[in-house]
Parts: sequence; structure tokens; C-alpha cells
Amino acid sequence: MNVQLKKGVMEIVVLSMLQRKDFYGYELVTEISKYIEMSEGTIYPLLNRRLTISCSFRR
Repeated sequence: MNVQLKKGVMEIVVLSMLQRKDFYGYELVTEISKYIEMSEGTIYPLLNRRLTISCSFRR
């Protein structure tokens, strides 16, 4: 899978999952890894970006 496409798909998948319920990062990796090859090193930067964006909108 194209790296940029995978990155975009990951964001959508993570946001969709987090909309349904709260997850720890490890749980997200475990669930998503069943369908798309990924590691914990992929998920944490993504979660950090989401947190930064979320905090900037609350100001």
C-alpha cells in the first residue's frame, strides 16, 4: 500500500474507532493490525497530532 494512502487510511480508521469508544494506543494497534500492517511507532505520532489539533481548536 502507498505510504501516503496508508497514512490517510490510518487517520480515518483511528478517528472512526475513537468515535465509538476510548482505546489505549496498544489496543488501537492490536485491532488495526488485524487488517493493516502497522506498529506502535505508527500510532503514537498520529495520536499526538490529533491531540495537538484538538487542543488548538479549544483555545
